[in-house]
Amino acid sequence: MARDDAAGDGLTPRFRAFVSYSHLDKVLARRLQRRLEAYRVPRRLAGRVAPLGTAAGRVGPVFRDREDFAAGADLTEAVKEALARSQALIVLCSPAAARSPWVAREIALFRAAHPGRPVLAALIEGTPEQAFPAAIRANGAEPLAADFRRGGDGGRLAFLKIVAGILSIPLDELIQRDGQRRQRRVTAVTAASVLAMLVLAAMTILALRASADAQRQRSEAERQRGEAEGLVEYMLTDLRQGLKGVGRLDLMDKVNRRAMAYYADQGPPAKLRDSSLERRARIIGAMGEDDENRGDLDGALARYTALYRTTEALLAKDPGDPERVLAHAESVNRLALLAGTRGKSARALRAFVRTRELLASIEPWGRGRDRWLRLFALANGNICATILKGGRDRAGALGDCRRAVLYNEALRRRPDDDSVAYDLVFHRLWLAEAEQAAGEADAARRTRASYLALTDSLVERDPRNMLWREQQMEVYVRHARLLRALGDRAGAAAFLKKARAISRRLAARDPNNDVWSDYRTRLSAPPKRRLNHGR
Repeated sequence: MARDDAAGDGLTPRFRAFVSYSHLDKVLARRLQRRLEAYRVPRRLAGRVAPLGTAAGRVGPVFRDREDFAAGADLTEAVKEALARSQALIVLCSPAAARSPWVAREIALFRAAHPGRPVLAALIEGTPEQAFPAAIRANGAEPLAADFRRGGDGGRLAFLKIVAGILSIPLDELIQRDGQRRQRRVTAVTAASVLAMLVLAAMTILALRASADAQRQRSEAERQRGEAEGLVEYMLTDLRQGLKGVGRLDLMDKVNRRAMAYYADQGPPAKLRDSSLERRARIIGAMGEDDENRGDLDGALARYTALYRTTEALLAKDPGDPERVLAHAESVNRLALLAGTRGKSARALRAFVRTRELLASIEPWGRGRDRWLRLFALANGNICATILKGGRDRAGALGDCRRAVLYNEALRRRPDDDSVAYDLVFHRLWLAEAEQAAGEADAARRTRASYLALTDSLVERDPRNMLWREQQMEVYVRHARLLRALGDRAGAAAFLKKARAISRRLAARDPNNDVWSDYRTRLSAPPKRRLNHGR
């Protein structure tokens, strides 16, 4: 519901909340701001929340001073105006925040302007005595607190406490509605896969039926073909990503086979249009990925080889087409990943370098495209990982790892798409190893903390997403090996214990996923199923 605007200077609210923090906590502040602005209020509660700005159904804009004031503006005036236009204050509480005079000043200004509005404490580090700024407890006031620390409320509950405090919604009701919505999402993705297969089957039958009128037959067939191709594209992108999230390898296999049956009904591959041939090749690549996850490496190799031959033939038809160069680079990268999985590191490294060369040939075109940026980051990251695993010139991998992180961070991030953060976890993991090998111990320590925080935040944001869980398991295993190499055996044992618990959960979720099942018996060895994450 709307706040009372009579307090303060009477300005119309512009921000749902103001985030106050120490500059040492800026990464967590930015992450919280983005999560809040992206959060969609459960439908049954949305009617109680007065919309703010253009973000209907969402929390609305959140102010973070280093992000939202204009360049060159007076910082003090910008902060004062934002505080006056904010409905709540969120304080990231840490020992650094407790020492910060700016945090104390922002709390005092907000309370003076809005004595009746909520001040929410987000405890991120230290004890309350160490972390709460003195100003937050002024005049005996006790803030509403959400404990984001390990062993505290847990990331999801702490986040929902903040949302409930900002929107004046009962916490118990918000937790209940949020949980129901997340369960509906899992159910919807599973149902969508079945529906897509049924619709595609019906379209295939319709596309083959004869018509009395030849012209109308061609027109109708063309229309149906376009709809079917659009559905295949959906199956390859949004639906597949959703099925990965809920951990349904069996449904992904059925979706792929249904799509391949559609193309089989259209005739031999040589008669397909180039656009259809390209989409069919992507299905083959997806089937190869599923074969690999089932442990059928020979099957995966056969499919990736077929994919490579298709993209190579299409590129030969039009060598100057950057889209075809990019598609061929993707198929080379798949073969490289599989070579690494099979222990052929020299072959893998040559193929990763070839991937990067293909991408570099279209760099002016690719720099403005997320698909190119992501693969270029992956190619550099996989080169770095292969060198580090080979044990030779480990310090020489540092430049490749830094490029991987740089190009990954150049990607545009959408609130509903965590794939960029997913890749960044792995890029930072290998960067930490390269920094350690190059003697940059302090940088390596900071990078290790960042990738652990990032993988944990993904799981906290969506605990039912099995792709995030799988990544967290892999990261914990690799982190344990790093700690063991640094002499921290107790820390290594703790992370291996967490990884084992995740592996049991994943294997129970989908016994057909060979990668997940194998982890239960080989957690003491480095992951062999994947060099990296460029799937």
